[in-house]
Formats: sequence, structure tokens, C-alpha cells
Amino acid sequence: MLAHTAFPGDEGENYFRNPGEAFAESYRLLNDERAPLASVQLPWRMDGFDPDKTALDLVAQDVQKPWTGTYVSHWRGRLRARAIRRVVVATPDDGIARFVLQARPGTAIAILDPTTGKPLGAATKQIRYGICGERRLTLAVFSLHGSAFSVMIARP
Repeated sequence: MLAHTAFPGDEGENYFRNPGEAFAESYRLLNDERAPLASVQLPWRMDGFDPDKTALDLVAQDVQKPWTGTYVSHWRGRLRARAIRRVVVATPDDGIARFVLQARPGTAIAILDPTTGKPLGAATKQIRYGICGERRLTLAVFSLHGSAFSVMIARP
């Protein structure tokens, strides 16, 4: 976008440089592979958005197994005073995850850095986290006084 080669949402002058239309064109090409229309010459070309085999395979996967919505699960447990519990959460898809903690005061939740194990962010109620490429996250719950806890995990 900064190089002015893609124009998301442009339905006018830069229609053929709209990534959404590139997806539609990739889908058309995928279907053309399955039921060839070789004799049909189309009057357009999506310059810069030509899908390779990997892209077409990913489009097929997206069509055959579409995203169905947010996946919600719960993690429950008990902590002694000054104790930490951890859990690894699978994150197969990119998007915004939300982790909501219910526990007595003095309890906090954190997402841990996969390399250092140090908190990337912590909160006493909830954390929103943008997942981009990470395929697992480690959550930790800490309590000063000891507490039962429940974490609602909502991920793409």
C-alpha cells in the first residue's frame, strides 16, 4: 500500500489492484483448474496478484474449511499464595484473541514471551492480543493470596 501497488477496497480506478478482487480472481483460477475454460479469453488481468500453486492451495483450503467463528474454551484451576500456573494455548489462526480472568483480587493473568518466559503483557481482568504467525501462546496466572480462577479463552 505504501508503494501504491495495492488499493484495498478500491472499486473504481484501481479496481484491478484491489486485494479483495485478487482473492476473487484466485478463486476463479482455482475453479478454472478443476473445470478448464481454456477457450475463454478474459478481458482483464490482475497485475501483481498472480497466485502461485501455494496460494491456490491455500484458497482451496479456505473454501473447503472456512473460518467458522471464534473458538471459546475455559481454563480453570486453583493457586496457592504466590504461585504461578501456566497453560499453552494453540493458536492455529491469526486474529485477535481475548483472555478474561475471573479470580479474587490480587490475581493476574499474563502472556509469556516464548523465548524468555517473561510477561509480554499482564492484567487483572483481561488481555486482548493480536496473533500474527504465533501458533501457540503460553498464559500464566499468578496470585498473591491464593485463589480459584477461571480464564475464558476466545481465539480466532
